[in-house]
Amino acid sequence: SGSDKQLSDCRIEMIGWFIVCLCVLLPAYESSIDPLDYVNPYIGTGGAGYGVGTIPGGVQVPFAKVRLSPDTCFVDDIWTPWANVGGYHYADRHMRMLSHTHLFGAGVAGYGNVGVFPTTFVPDYIGDKYIYDRFPWLQEFSHKKETIKPGYYSVDLLGNNVTVELTSTMNSGVHRYTYKNNEENKLNGSFVVIDPSYSLSWGTVVNMSLQVDYSTQTISGFTHDMGGLASRIGGVVVYFAIRFNESFAPAIFGWLADNNNSDTTNDDRNKKGNSGDYKMERRKTEVKAMIMNTSLVSKVNRIDLLSQSNEQWNVESTTTCGVFVQFDSQGFTAVEMYVGISFISVEQALTNLKSEVNSSFDDISTTAVSLWRQQLSLIQIEDNVITSSFPSQFQSQDFLTTDNITVFYTALYHALCSPTTFSEVNEVYLGFDQQVHTVRSGNSAYYTDMSLWDVHRTQYPLLTLLRPDVMADISQSLVEMYKQGGDLPRWPLANGYTGCMIGQHADIVISDAIAHGLGDSFEASVAYSGMYQGATQPQPHASRNSVDDYIELGYVPYEQDNVACCDTLEYAYDDWACALVASFLNKTSDYDMFMNRSLNYRNVFDPITQFMCPRYRYMFILIFSSTLSFTNFLI
Repeated sequence: SGSDKQLSDCRIEMIGWFIVCLCVLLPAYESSIDPLDYVNPYIGTGGAGYGVGTIPGGVQVPFAKVRLSPDTCFVDDIWTPWANVGGYHYADRHMRMLSHTHLFGAGVAGYGNVGVFPTTFVPDYIGDKYIYDRFPWLQEFSHKKETIKPGYYSVDLLGNNVTVELTSTMNSGVHRYTYKNNEENKLNGSFVVIDPSYSLSWGTVVNMSLQVDYSTQTISGFTHDMGGLASRIGGVVVYFAIRFNESFAPAIFGWLADNNNSDTTNDDRNKKGNSGDYKMERRKTEVKAMIMNTSLVSKVNRIDLLSQSNEQWNVESTTTCGVFVQFDSQGFTAVEMYVGISFISVEQALTNLKSEVNSSFDDISTTAVSLWRQQLSLIQIEDNVITSSFPSQFQSQDFLTTDNITVFYTALYHALCSPTTFSEVNEVYLGFDQQVHTVRSGNSAYYTDMSLWDVHRTQYPLLTLLRPDVMADISQSLVEMYKQGGDLPRWPLANGYTGCMIGQHADIVISDAIAHGLGDSFEASVAYSGMYQGATQPQPHASRNSVDDYIELGYVPYEQDNVACCDTLEYAYDDWACALVASFLNKTSDYDMFMNRSLNYRNVFDPITQFMCPRYRYMFILIFSSTLSFTNFLI
């Protein structure tokens, strides 16, 4: 009805004014609201099926590499991997591990590497059949005894009476475990389990190493994980270096098992990309064989480091290995553990750790919390400013409810959590060519883990307004991926092309950055070369499938792709973005070509059904089905 439309129009206008007013508030106003009080990190950690939130429930600083989070499970013998792709799921009641790397909101399992956990006992063996068989240290927890806020996490583990506290820096995770001074802990001891063979995807570590050095009180190594999207790029190698504020005992307890499925060596574990495609397929078979092996049992043995040469225990090229380090529970109340993470080397992990962790847990946590307060204060809410800025018909309505402010600041918090800063201390990073590079002069960081299909029209335009410096670096990072790997990425993970989703939406991200005046903050002309290349010819890591057919016909035919209609719509949008960049660079003929191609969306419009529909090569419109079928929608 007309009244319903009028009401709808009013609501749209009100929402528009609300967003505009929030975005134009000046920092000169002294906010009466502390944004940290209105961030609810539980939002995005629940849901089911394709409505699952996939947000890690732990800690990180803005755009961090380290996302230190509990990895949970529902009960002690069932694991629901789809619910735990972010590691933490609100409905779960058990905690199996604390791991240092996570994807943020991606809807697919990834990372979950370098697992650790406090415990008060050492089991006889580590199995692989059930959750508790694999994680005998698993503990029950309750949200009533849990605190999560930006920069700080704590929880009381209900079974072993250990309080876990977490905070972090850009490249390091910082833990504090308080072992309660009760009879059970005095009798059994205080331990920390370190499990490099752990990842969020069960049994996907194909190679790892572990070194325990008692003389330097350092535990280090790497893990080569093929889980989730990492399997598409030949795996991701994560290095770690761990130190404590207390000395661990010379007697450690370790387990070691190797099912001989992996022939990856230290020399070839980084060979990915163009030269690693065959190796990637071979490793997939090995991972499958590992998962099917349900008889693997690793006996936990006592190892006296003082009897080892150089006071070290070294394990190289295995798939299942870990240690329990022990502390004297009589001489302290809490253990602080510092974990440096790197995608380059163990030495770089140590450099990251030494550079970033030079003070106590409390000091580091205070710094992390302050960073979040500063970033969230980029937008400040003032009651009188908001209401006075609204049109008169809305001024009497109460928009600034606690719930609305919480939703707003939580969404802003989420928008500032990703992408991942892949550059490390001294501005070095591992590139798409598997070489170590330094961040380009004039830029501050190199980013990766970009779900471009999801964020090009939502998060990134917001960052362009709030953090143009970050968007300039993101744009240059896309350029570096093109220069080092040969193509602009569709969905970059770590230092590789995953090929996930559809469309070359790096074009849109770059175009938006230029439209907002950032064209001189990155190599725009080089970026355009990558955009033009991907839009006009097939590529090894093509973001546009069937580009030849698209150029010839003006659409992607259904015979070539079961999401051909979507392809066409995405490519038309990408072409429009290419046209804008061509205009910026004064490439008139290219502008005309891409602007004409941007109208190709018209070629898949069916005037009969009034839907955008897939189209066969010979001009026949595939009639839209009256029965929707949700199949083949994951790419």
